[in-house]
Amino acid sequence: MTAQWLVLRGPKALPGFLSEGARQRLNLGQSALSAKWPSATAELVDSLRDERLPRGDLDEHAKSFEKLAGDFQGGSSLYTVYRFLSGLSHPGLMLVDSYVHKDPQAPNGFSLRNNPRSLNRDSLAWTSVWSLVWAGRAVDWLTMKSPDRFFLKKTAREADMPSDMLVLTEKAAAKAYADGYDAGRRSSAAAEDPAD
Repeated sequence: MTAQWLVLRGPKALPGFLSEGARQRLNLGQSALSAKWPSATAELVDSLRDERLPRGDLDEHAKSFEKLAGDFQGGSSLYTVYRFLSGLSHPGLMLVDSYVHKDPQAPNGFSLRNNPRSLNRDSLAWTSVWSLVWAGRAVDWLTMKSPDRFFLKKTAREADMPSDMLVLTEKAAAKAYADGYDAGRRSSAAAEDPAD
């Protein structure tokens, strides 16, 4: 979804993405400095702070996956899939539920499974294929001749995907168009003005 967002959301998406990455690196550097890691110095943290970009219009979208997903039609469903996958990858109750089961013979009424309760493999396969098609299509979109477009479209059809590309909401599409238009006007105005 992030790759598609970067491709479709217009010229302000990449600065938002980069700004969020710089913010995360700064937070990591500050944590490492607080933890007194040998390679973490005040100079390192200052250099990470200097990498921050000026605030942009899409910083909050890049920071909040819910807002990022909300730029797409069906965004609440997309965000729900993200939350589900996060629950599987982070240690929390969803993961605990996979290993713990009620056991009347156990002193506390619960016992651990040696192997996790199996999840619906079709759902996981569906999510994996769709995600790979979306990511591949976003990269392909940026390639001059789109060498994998037909393969990815065929895979999307075979996986019963509505499309190989996500679709922006009307509001997000209008903003992306306006941002692209404004960016084009700025670059052509700068080219015409030799004083700049």
